[in-house]
Amino acid sequence: MRRVRLLAALVVGACSQEVKKPIVTTGLIHGTGELLYDIYAATYQRFLQHHVEKHSKTVRDALEPMMPPDPVGDICQTVGVEKQEIFRRVDSAAELAANARDQAQAHGSRVHSVLSSVTHTVVDGFERLLPAHKGIISRTPGDLLLFCLWVVTVLYLTLQIALVAFRIAWRIFLFGLKLLCCCGCCGLCFGSRGGASSKSKAQAKSGSKKK
Repeated sequence: MRRVRLLAALVVGACSQEVKKPIVTTGLIHGTGELLYDIYAATYQRFLQHHVEKHSKTVRDALEPMMPPDPVGDICQTVGVEKQEIFRRVDSAAELAANARDQAQAHGSRVHSVLSSVTHTVVDGFERLLPAHKGIISRTPGDLLLFCLWVVTVLYLTLQIALVAFRIAWRIFLFGLKLLCCCGCCGLCFGSRGGASSKSKAQAKSGSKKK
């Protein structure tokens, strides 16, 4: 019975352990994209949509008489190529593009699987090394890459700020050292002048006494 209670307490403690939220995720990029699109849509609806709807029919009616009834046929006749041959080539190119897209998706799926496995391994190692920060890295390749870029950026900015602070402190130190040396030299100069003048006065007094 005690073992059951102990096991239950351990399970409850593990479940109640706070898991931190990820610091940065690709949701930041998606959210920024959605925000920019919403800004564009609001701007278009507010300033451009009325003018486009008002003048689009006029522009279309003005351009329609200028367009030939069969522009592709006219171009093929001018170049000397059959229209059906052009369509067959277009269909063949579309089929090749579809096959290439399918192959790219298959390769992309395999690459994503490998990257996901590597991501889980890296995140597991990080959480074993720093268990207090468990959950701050999301387990996707994009989120892991974004987290690494964020850490590198923070370290770079911190290093730059530290270098600037060190340069300022070094210049202040050099200025204080120069000021101290200048004051010391001035004091020595005044001291040597005072000693020389007192010595000359003493010599003059001794000479006058001898006379």
